Amino acid sequence: MPALPERDLSRAVLIGTSQFDRLPDLPAVRNNLTELSRSLTDPSSGILSEDNCSIVDSPETTVRFLRRLRSVAMQAEDLLLVYYAGHGLRHETRDQLYLTVQDTDPEEPEATAVRFESVRELIESSPARTRLLILDCCYSGLALGAMSSGAIDPREVAVGGTAVITSSPRNKISHSPPGQQFTAFTGEFISLLRNGSRIPGEPLTVRTAFLSLQAAMAMRDLPEPKLKNTDTGSDLILRRSPPPPPAPPPTPPAPEAPKAAPKPVVWPQPRPSPELMPVRQAPLIDVLLPTVPTLRPVAPPPVQHAQRPKIFKRLIGALLADSGWLLLWVVCALAASYGIGGFVAVLANGSSVPSFGSDLGTGIGGTAVAAVIGIVLWKRSLRLRRRGGQSPERVLGPSFERIFAKVRTSVLIAVAVLCALTGAIGPTAGTTATTSNTGPQSLSTLATTVAVECFFAWGLLACGYTLYRRWRPRNGVVALADTPLTDPQVQS
Repeated sequence: MPALPERDLSRAVLIGTSQFDRLPDLPAVRNNLTELSRSLTDPSSGILSEDNCSIVDSPETTVRFLRRLRSVAMQAEDLLLVYYAGHGLRHETRDQLYLTVQDTDPEEPEATAVRFESVRELIESSPARTRLLILDCCYSGLALGAMSSGAIDPREVAVGGTAVITSSPRNKISHSPPGQQFTAFTGEFISLLRNGSRIPGEPLTVRTAFLSLQAAMAMRDLPEPKLKNTDTGSDLILRRSPPPPPAPPPTPPAPEAPKAAPKPVVWPQPRPSPELMPVRQAPLIDVLLPTVPTLRPVAPPPVQHAQRPKIFKRLIGALLADSGWLLLWVVCALAASYGIGGFVAVLANGSSVPSFGSDLGTGIGGTAVAAVIGIVLWKRSLRLRRRGGQSPERVLGPSFERIFAKVRTSVLIAVAVLCALTGAIGPTAGTTATTSNTGPQSLSTLATTVAVECFFAWGLLACGYTLYRRWRPRNGVVALADTPLTDPQVQS
């Protein structure tokens, strides 16, 4: 019997790899994740809440891929929906499927790609009552096991107790048409989630969705999708029926007009003579002037004003968001630095110094402000990771992403060098000022010197860590090295 999942007890994780270091990029995969999440969490027709749908866009390593999948799988109690789109690799000698990540090397899939057996084990360990796995990658039919004469052997199903929909058989590749917003398979699936079942009056279940996908792929001469389900997996409803519009209020019946009394009939009625009957003549204006057709004014076509591309608005918003959070981080680091300086001055001089109260207030106040801003930044980071934040590189697209990354790397190097030079000059000036003065003035100079040194040290550490994340070698190859890209028209 068809059943709807509970929104509060269900979870979904949408994983897609659109950027690669050694494989062709797939720009349509990122659009798949955004629109699929919007359709699943739609307030009127979605089956999930927005907080329970996680997006993992272009995971860098297999560890991040499996870690996010394990976290979501352990939280699901009613429905666990797992979606993956990207390149699929096949073992040269065994029927083994590998799901790719950003640093996957096609020559070494066993060491740099995610084995499907690991995904299967995580899904089976989930406490969810119902599970749905959707794979949109080449050779995704390997997840269903060996097939003979179009049938699937139940003993070789890769994921037990779960409905599995794959975009292609075990020996076929999936397609991402050039210039299209979505991949071929996921685009048809999103259309079903938007518009519902093509059969009027029937809910959109896993079974009806698969039949519609199968017919759509056959009409476009694309690889045939495959389905395997056990128990009641095919009865899962994928789209809520929007509530019907309210019926208009009934119109009250119009009051009947009173009937006129019938006129008395005189029999026999007198008939007027032809000489006394009036002759109807046409108006003089109609006789003198011919009939002229009425000319109606034609409204001019509406003027279409050129619209500015939305990409500039999105780019400005992303840059302002990055600048705002960068300024907030600088304020946090500055407040923490002055807090440390105040505590150092208190510990170095004791309570007998007149500036003890001001130094202690500076330490406590700076530490409190840094703690509050740090908590705000930490929560913002968690929210962006859960929902997939949008950076200026993603707004610009693949064509400008490398240029923007190199510019940002150059700025980080310049800031790191500036912090190192300023931090090296600061102790000398602070020591000279401290030895030449005595009393509260010397204590204030000491606190300021410590605060400045902490601030520039944190700036140097932050720039160095960011550069390390961007330059760390992956399997012997630097991540920023330019690699030749092939034609991304075919999704493999």
